[in-house]
Amino acid sequence: MLWYQIREYQDADYSAVRTIYSTGFREHVGTVYLLSLKQPWIQAMLCGFCLLTYILSGSILTCMLCVGGVMLATRMAVQYIFEQGIQLGLREDLLDIRNSYMQPGSISCFWVAELKGSIVGMLGILPCVEEPGAWELKRISVKKEFRGRAMFKHYIYVLVKHIMERLTDN
Repeated sequence: MLWYQIREYQDADYSAVRTIYSTGFREHVGTVYLLSLKQPWIQAMLCGFCLLTYILSGSILTCMLCVGGVMLATRMAVQYIFEQGIQLGLREDLLDIRNSYMQPGSISCFWVAELKGSIVGMLGILPCVEEPGAWELKRISVKKEFRGRAMFKHYIYVLVKHIMERLTDN
């Protein structure tokens, strides 16, 4: 027996879904920042900037402070880009989930995973705009403390069952 229940979205889930989406998106800021710092061209630019600062100032301390400032500005830029992505999602399909995902007769749908009355995950499906006949998984997110427990496998089962029911109805 499953420790959670996957069910279709209800209007009472609205704020929990938006919170899970925002929180889940923000969790990746640090990872993306660190991955960007591992890029050889970024490392070369930082070294070049460090060398240029040292040549111009003659001070290793000034050089280190300037490189630290550039790294901090980069971190803030990554965070800003992520915030813009979050706001875009909240203004688009997550502004009106029922209208975006729950149209009668459509394959599109939105599900939530519920545990003891709390929403712990979500998943949506919409028709693909660029490729007619294909679908896109959207807004996939699970609260951090509930990841790694095979919830996505159950989501896929529910998703395939939903699509098969809709295709046989049409």
